[in-house]
Amino acid sequence: MRMALWWFGHSSFAWPVGRLLFDFEIRGREYVPLRGGVLVASNHASYTDPPFLGCATPRVMYYMARADLFRYPPFAAFIRAWGAFPIGRSARSAAGLKNALRKLRQGRLVLFFPEGTRSYDGELAAPMPGAGLLAFAAEAPVIPAHIEGTFRVLPRGAKKVTLAPVTVSFGPPVDLTPYRALGPSKECYRALAEELMARIAALRDALPPERRSNRG
Repeated sequence: MRMALWWFGHSSFAWPVGRLLFDFEIRGREYVPLRGGVLVASNHASYTDPPFLGCATPRVMYYMARADLFRYPPFAAFIRAWGAFPIGRSARSAAGLKNALRKLRQGRLVLFFPEGTRSYDGELAAPMPGAGLLAFAAEAPVIPAHIEGTFRVLPRGAKKVTLAPVTVSFGPPVDLTPYRALGPSKECYRALAEELMARIAALRDALPPERRSNRG
Protein backbone atom coordinates (compact mmCIF):
# COMPACT_ATOMS: atom_id res chain seq x y z
CA MET A 1 0.00 0.00 0.00
CA ARG A 2 2.81 2.42 0.87
CA MET A 3 4.51 1.66 -2.45
CA ALA A 4 1.26 2.50 -4.23
CA LEU A 5 0.89 5.74 -2.25
CA TRP A 6 4.51 6.64 -2.98
CA TRP A 7 4.00 6.17 -6.73
CA PHE A 8 0.76 8.14 -6.52
CA GLY A 9 2.55 10.93 -4.66
CA HIS A 10 5.32 11.10 -7.23
CA SER A 11 3.03 11.02 -10.23
CA SER A 12 0.27 13.31 -8.94
CA PHE A 13 2.09 15.64 -6.51
CA ALA A 14 5.85 15.82 -7.02
CA TRP A 15 5.70 16.69 -10.69
CA PRO A 16 2.36 18.24 -11.73
CA VAL A 17 1.56 19.93 -8.40
CA GLY A 18 5.06 20.40 -7.00
CA ARG A 19 6.63 21.63 -10.19
CA LEU A 20 3.78 23.80 -11.42
CA LEU A 21 2.58 25.35 -8.15
CA PHE A 22 5.69 25.29 -5.94
CA ASP A 23 8.54 25.35 -8.49
CA PHE A 24 9.69 22.21 -6.67
CA GLU A 25 13.43 21.61 -6.99
CA ILE A 26 15.51 18.66 -5.75
CA ARG A 27 19.27 18.90 -5.19
CA GLY A 28 21.72 16.14 -4.30
CA ARG A 29 19.26 13.30 -4.80
CA GLU A 30 22.19 11.07 -5.78
CA TYR A 31 23.32 11.06 -2.14
CA VAL A 32 20.31 8.98 -1.09
CA PRO A 33 21.27 5.27 -1.42
CA LEU A 34 18.83 3.26 -3.52
CA ARG A 35 18.78 0.31 -1.12
CA GLY A 36 19.49 -0.61 2.48
CA GLY A 37 18.65 1.22 5.67
CA VAL A 38 19.13 5.00 5.44
CA LEU A 39 18.45 7.69 8.03
CA VAL A 40 17.64 11.16 6.68
CA ALA A 41 18.04 14.11 9.08
CA SER A 42 16.21 17.28 7.99
CA ASN A 43 15.22 20.66 9.37
CA HIS A 44 11.52 21.07 10.18
CA ALA A 45 9.67 24.21 9.10
CA SER A 46 6.12 23.06 8.31
CA TYR A 47 3.60 20.22 8.33
CA THR A 48 4.23 20.06 4.58
CA ASP A 49 7.85 18.93 5.06
CA PRO A 50 7.20 15.15 5.06
CA PRO A 51 5.30 15.02 1.74
CA PHE A 52 7.84 17.23 -0.02
CA LEU A 53 10.78 15.26 1.38
CA GLY A 54 9.07 11.98 0.57
CA CYS A 55 8.46 13.02 -3.02
CA ALA A 56 12.09 14.17 -3.32
CA THR A 57 13.53 10.73 -2.58
CA PRO A 58 13.86 7.80 -5.00
CA ARG A 59 12.37 5.43 -2.38
CA VAL A 60 9.40 4.98 -0.08
CA MET A 61 10.00 7.03 3.08
CA TYR A 62 8.94 6.40 6.66
CA TYR A 63 9.02 9.25 9.14
CA MET A 64 8.85 9.92 12.84
CA ALA A 65 5.86 12.03 13.89
CA ARG A 66 4.86 13.61 17.19
CA ALA A 67 2.93 11.10 19.30
CA ASP A 68 -0.05 13.40 19.94
CA LEU A 69 -0.79 13.51 16.19
CA PHE A 70 -2.01 9.93 16.57
CA ARG A 71 -4.77 10.76 19.10
CA TYR A 72 -7.50 10.97 16.45
CA PRO A 73 -8.01 7.58 14.73
CA PRO A 74 -8.97 8.85 11.23
CA PHE A 75 -5.99 11.20 11.03
CA ALA A 76 -3.70 8.58 12.60
CA ALA A 77 -4.76 6.05 9.97
CA PHE A 78 -4.11 8.61 7.21
CA ILE A 79 -0.57 9.52 8.30
CA ARG A 80 0.29 5.89 9.08
CA ALA A 81 -0.69 5.01 5.52
CA TRP A 82 1.91 7.53 4.34
CA GLY A 83 4.62 6.01 6.54
CA ALA A 84 4.39 7.97 9.80
CA PHE A 85 5.04 6.33 13.16
CA PRO A 86 4.90 7.97 16.60
CA ILE A 87 7.71 9.17 18.82
CA GLY A 88 7.56 11.04 22.12
CA ARG A 89 7.93 14.81 21.98
CA SER A 90 11.25 14.73 23.86
CA ALA A 91 12.83 12.65 21.06
CA ARG A 92 13.77 10.13 23.76
CA SER A 93 10.77 7.85 23.34
CA ALA A 94 12.18 4.35 23.69
CA ALA A 95 9.38 2.79 21.64
CA GLY A 96 9.70 5.34 18.85
CA LEU A 97 13.49 5.03 18.69
CA LYS A 98 13.30 1.23 18.66
CA ASN A 99 10.74 1.38 15.87
CA ALA A 100 13.02 3.64 13.82
CA LEU A 101 16.01 1.34 14.37
CA ARG A 102 13.89 -1.68 13.46
CA LYS A 103 12.88 -0.09 10.17
CA LEU A 104 16.52 0.76 9.41
CA ARG A 105 17.53 -2.86 10.04
CA GLN A 106 14.75 -3.88 7.64
CA GLY A 107 16.39 -1.74 4.96
CA ARG A 108 13.92 1.17 5.10
CA LEU A 109 14.45 4.86 4.42
CA VAL A 110 13.61 6.75 7.63
CA LEU A 111 13.18 10.52 8.04
CA PHE A 112 13.58 12.35 11.33
CA PHE A 113 13.80 15.97 12.43
CA PRO A 114 16.71 16.65 14.85
CA GLU A 115 15.04 19.89 16.03
CA GLY A 116 12.08 17.83 17.26
CA THR A 117 9.43 20.36 16.30
CA ARG A 118 8.52 22.89 13.61
CA SER A 119 10.36 26.18 13.45
CA TYR A 120 8.65 29.27 14.88
CA ASP A 121 10.43 31.71 12.57
CA GLY A 122 11.81 29.68 9.67
CA GLU A 123 15.31 29.60 11.13
CA LEU A 124 17.17 26.48 12.26
CA ALA A 125 16.90 25.59 15.95
CA ALA A 126 19.14 23.63 18.32
CA PRO A 127 18.89 19.84 18.00
CA MET A 128 17.13 17.67 20.56
CA PRO A 129 19.43 15.46 22.70
CA GLY A 130 17.96 12.28 21.23
CA ALA A 131 18.99 13.25 17.68
CA GLY A 132 22.61 12.26 18.22
CA LEU A 133 21.61 9.06 19.99
CA LEU A 134 19.46 7.94 17.06
CA ALA A 135 22.16 8.77 14.50
CA PHE A 136 24.79 6.95 16.56
CA ALA A 137 22.63 3.84 17.00
CA ALA A 138 21.41 3.74 13.42
CA GLU A 139 24.17 1.54 11.97
CA ALA A 140 23.14 2.95 8.59
CA PRO A 141 24.16 5.91 6.43
CA VAL A 142 22.98 9.22 7.92
CA ILE A 143 22.12 11.69 5.18
CA PRO A 144 21.61 15.41 5.98
CA ALA A 145 18.77 17.17 4.20
CA HIS A 146 17.45 20.72 4.10
CA ILE A 147 14.02 21.87 2.97
CA GLU A 148 13.51 25.49 2.00
CA GLY A 149 10.28 27.33 1.27
CA THR A 150 7.80 25.31 3.32
CA PHE A 151 7.79 27.88 6.12
CA ARG A 152 6.18 30.26 3.64
CA VAL A 153 3.92 27.54 2.24
CA LEU A 154 2.39 26.66 5.63
CA PRO A 155 4.03 28.16 8.74
CA ARG A 156 2.88 27.57 12.31
CA GLY A 157 -0.63 28.88 12.87
CA ALA A 158 -1.43 29.30 9.18
CA LYS A 159 -4.89 28.23 8.02
CA LYS A 160 -4.21 28.26 4.29
CA VAL A 161 -1.43 27.28 1.94
CA THR A 162 0.65 29.95 0.20
CA LEU A 163 2.32 29.20 -3.10
CA ALA A 164 6.10 29.60 -2.79
CA PRO A 165 9.17 27.87 -4.28
CA VAL A 166 10.23 24.73 -2.39
CA THR A 167 13.71 23.22 -2.55
CA VAL A 168 14.88 19.95 -1.01
CA SER A 169 18.65 19.46 -0.76
CA PHE A 170 20.49 16.29 0.26
CA GLY A 171 24.14 16.09 1.24
CA PRO A 172 26.75 13.33 1.51
CA PRO A 173 26.53 10.98 4.50
CA VAL A 174 27.93 12.03 7.84
CA ASP A 175 31.22 10.31 8.74
CA LEU A 176 30.43 8.50 11.98
CA THR A 177 33.97 7.16 12.49
CA PRO A 178 35.06 9.83 15.02
CA TYR A 179 31.89 9.29 17.03
CA ARG A 180 32.32 5.52 17.05
CA ALA A 181 35.81 6.12 18.47
CA LEU A 182 34.35 8.26 21.25
CA GLY A 183 31.89 5.55 22.19
CA PRO A 184 28.33 6.02 23.48
CA SER A 185 28.07 9.01 25.81
CA LYS A 186 26.06 12.21 26.24
CA GLU A 187 29.02 14.19 24.93
CA CYS A 188 29.21 12.01 21.81
CA TYR A 189 25.48 12.30 21.13
CA ARG A 190 25.55 16.08 21.65
CA ALA A 191 28.50 16.54 19.27
CA LEU A 192 26.89 14.33 16.64
CA ALA A 193 23.58 16.19 16.88
CA GLU A 194 25.42 19.50 16.48
CA GLU A 195 27.22 18.20 13.40
CA LEU A 196 23.89 17.13 11.90
CA MET A 197 22.55 20.66 12.28
CA ALA A 198 25.78 22.12 10.92
CA ARG A 199 25.50 19.94 7.83
CA ILE A 200 21.86 20.95 7.38
CA ALA A 201 22.88 24.62 7.71
CA ALA A 202 25.58 24.13 5.08
CA LEU A 203 22.98 22.85 2.63
CA ARG A 204 20.84 25.91 3.36
CA ASP A 205 23.80 28.25 2.84
CA ALA A 206 24.64 26.60 -0.49
CA LEU A 207 21.29 27.65 -1.97
CA PRO A 208 21.30 30.57 -4.41
CA PRO A 209 19.57 33.69 -3.00
CA GLU A 210 16.52 33.30 -5.23
CA ARG A 211 15.74 29.89 -3.63
CA ARG A 212 15.84 31.12 -0.03
CA SER A 213 12.48 31.87 1.55
CA ASN A 214 12.25 30.06 4.93
CA ARG A 215 12.19 33.24 6.93
CA GLY A 216 9.67 34.82 9.27
